[in-house]
Amino acid sequence: MRGPHPPAPSPGPPESTRPGRGGGSAATALADGRDARDALALLAASPDGAELAALHRIGPALSLRAQRLGIEGPATRSWRRSLLGVTANRLLIEDRLAALGVTLGEAGIPWLPIKGCDLGARGARGTRVYERPEERPVADVDLLIAEADYPRARKTLEAAGWRSLTPGLRMDSYLLEEGYAWQAADASNLLLEVHHRLWGMVPAGMAGSFLDAATPDPALGPTARRLPLAHAWLLAAVHIWLNPPPRPLLAVWDLERIAAVADPSLADAVVDLALTWSLELPAALAAAYAAGLWNSPPNRRIADLLLDRLRPAENLTARRALEGRIEDTPLSAIVLARLLSFRPSRAGWRSLPRRIWAHPGIVEMETPSGSSWPRRRLAHVLRSIR
Repeated sequence: MRGPHPPAPSPGPPESTRPGRGGGSAATALADGRDARDALALLAASPDGAELAALHRIGPALSLRAQRLGIEGPATRSWRRSLLGVTANRLLIEDRLAALGVTLGEAGIPWLPIKGCDLGARGARGTRVYERPEERPVADVDLLIAEADYPRARKTLEAAGWRSLTPGLRMDSYLLEEGYAWQAADASNLLLEVHHRLWGMVPAGMAGSFLDAATPDPALGPTARRLPLAHAWLLAAVHIWLNPPPRPLLAVWDLERIAAVADPSLADAVVDLALTWSLELPAALAAAYAAGLWNSPPNRRIADLLLDRLRPAENLTARRALEGRIEDTPLSAIVLARLLSFRPSRAGWRSLPRRIWAHPGIVEMETPSGSSWPRRRLAHVLRSIR
């Protein structure tokens, strides 16, 4: 059932489609052309230039552009420091990915990197989607494996020195029953997230299907794979909405960078994937968000095609998002609109009461130990209500 859809943002978006706190000028600085140079110079001279870059996680990219264009200002020193930090962290992550490739390869477990450690990686053409790996800050390593491989993968990684950050029988039960990622750290305290499912708002089986669609990447290890760019785009688009505002501009720039390097079939491939997995609403809003910030015809096409396939409850949410500030759209609004539209999701209607009455594993993780279990449950409920 279709209804009239809201218009996608037009080129040169109004402030309502731009990230708050200076994100519009930061987005322009990441583009190409004269306007980008002027925006970069203004941002470098702004007293908020360092803070905005940190908020939107784009300091390294701004530093590289400022160096290339010979732009200096009060903010450029901070940008350069962030570039140096990201460069060092990238070396660590690439080293750990190589080690993980060996460990999982010897165990015969298929796996692939997702999110930032995939999109910012080096590839056959130099980099995966970014001009330089340092442009894409990465805080942790995210891997995707098959659900059936999770118990064996965890034992294998623990034997290789990765220690669980979520110990306890209740948390183990949560990871097996509802959770999607086991968290661990190594001796350097680098965070590893091993996803054996995807998030509760996406349909069950999506993770396994994406694993099957991935292509081998022997450079990462004998069982390593890489996602096609259309699949990587859809994962990035959904992930934008999982973190509460203020959402960093970097998350949306992922979509623009994928669109910039992919072949012309990207938009149609993304639309087909979004329709297959009933993710029209989060993908449409993410594409409209990116198209409103950069002149990105593939993202604009994705937005137009998917907005036309929304159901009435989704249309209402999309209209509110596009008439306000897209980045302020709460995850709960997207989840509820999808549920009212009878879209499938792994968590289903259970996601609503879980906001208040969480799985015991989450309660155990998020409340201080030392008090009785009823008190911990009550404390978690009250905190959730607040």
